[in-house]
Amino acid sequence: GTRAHACGADLPEALRLLGSRSGRWTDIAPTMLPLERLVEDGILPMAERRSGRVKTLIDPWAAASRGRAS
Repeated sequence: GTRAHACGADLPEALRLLGSRSGRWTDIAPTMLPLERLVEDGILPMAERRSGRVKTLIDPWAAASRGRAS
């Protein structure tokens, strides 16, 4: 994570790196949620302080979750 952004300098390179990746992103976000599970398995656990995740990938095209759901 970061607390400062130099969007003009960093964003184009970050987008290029993200676009060049292939695979399942398990090294960055071990948990992936489909969009329809975002509230129940993503937002509510954080709001209720019962989530232990640091990063979660939301995939609007996924049919099922990957990794631990909460």
